Amino acid sequence: METEVIPAQQPTAPTPNQDLDPQQLSAMATALLARFIPSSPSADPLQRARGLAEAADARLVLTTKELTEVLGHGINGWRDSRDDYGFHFTRHKQQGKVLWTVERSPWSQLPQTELPQTETLPAVDPPQASGPFLGRMGQY
Repeated sequence: METEVIPAQQPTAPTPNQDLDPQQLSAMATALLARFIPSSPSADPLQRARGLAEAADARLVLTTKELTEVLGHGINGWRDSRDDYGFHFTRHKQQGKVLWTVERSPWSQLPQTELPQTETLPAVDPPQASGPFLGRMGQY
């Protein structure tokens, strides 16, 4: 018993006054959807949180494009500051460019008074009070 291999054909576009076969219509719809819906690998559900935490901890100054890439969505309509996702976003303008800083929101951190009494924290120097470096324009 021999199997015959039939090469796949691209669906042809319908011509006027031609009835479409349901299989042909299905093939055309599948081909069209494959072009417009990118196949993405399984997204990391913590990607946004990790990116924001990294930006906040490193005190990075981000452009609008970089911030939208970290967030995964646009920031149109955001004003000078905003609290979202457990972080505080602050807008700065320097030499005509819009820059953003990200800080962890105070309410997203566990206050030291709520730590169990059995835990003792090691002595750590407090972080410097200076904010992120924004170049010649100084701190906003």
